[in-house]
Amino acid sequence: MNVLLINPQNTGYYYKLGAFYPPLGMAYISSYLKKHGHNVKMVDMNAERFNYKDFDYSQFELVGISTDTVRFPLVVDISRYVKKCNVPLVLGGPHAAADYERILRDNIADYVVFGEGEIPTCQLASELEKGNRYPELDGLAYSKDGSIVSKKQDFIKDLDNLPFPDRDGLPLNNYKSRFDKNPATSIITSRGCPFNCEFCSASQFMGMRWRKRSNESVLEEIKLLVKKYGYKSIIFFDDNFTLDPKRAIDISEKILKNDLKISWWAFSRADEVVYNEEMLEALSRAGCKMLFIGFENINDEIL
Repeated sequence: MNVLLINPQNTGYYYKLGAFYPPLGMAYISSYLKKHGHNVKMVDMNAERFNYKDFDYSQFELVGISTDTVRFPLVVDISRYVKKCNVPLVLGGPHAAADYERILRDNIADYVVFGEGEIPTCQLASELEKGNRYPELDGLAYSKDGSIVSKKQDFIKDLDNLPFPDRDGLPLNNYKSRFDKNPATSIITSRGCPFNCEFCSASQFMGMRWRKRSNESVLEEIKLLVKKYGYKSIIFFDDNFTLDPKRAIDISEKILKNDLKISWWAFSRADEVVYNEEMLEALSRAGCKMLFIGFENINDEIL
């Protein structure tokens, strides 16, 4: 099946923070689809020109769009043009999962995927290819005869079973680091977060159980980024890379041992930084230039 995946343009603060890094969620779905025999075209509206109003969607048999709340108005507009071409449309991402009933009721999309999109999106493509418009799949919702049909899915237990993200389908030369202006990319080494913070949707979208890739898998992907693509700047987009300080130290030591000369950034928490000086030293030796710390409380003593 021919599948089109679209990453809508970011705006405001989030555009300034992350627009110059590849959208790994979409790239993971693409690699999983390709692994199972589907043809995929990716469009990242942050990194390339895309006139969604004049685009011929009819050359595809399924269109998938990722959305958060900030970009949802743009996604609604794009969906109108997709639907004019009578192509099945599936939405994924935090906002789609949280507001799936309204999205389906208002006919903004034909399907909504909950949580991790690799497996349900691929299964949906395969079922549509067979002519089954209403497959009962875990992680998929749709409207049928005026009723919403939905099934939640379990989170992927072994992330090492996923293929690496499909970076070759993206305009790699258009991604730049916001910090040192080098060509930049991103990596995700774990999913989920055990901290159910009120201001964050991470635990709701990816689960409260922290699931990590093996350190060996992480090293292999970093090697690929450095040796095949020539990257020197990498951002670790885990919700909390330093949750397991021993793991963070081991990955840092592997980066050093393999002489991978990279500058990198990651997300952390204040308590993990304060109580793990050994970890900070290891990260710094391995090229970590910055840790983003969540603004979790205005009280210094609580932090």
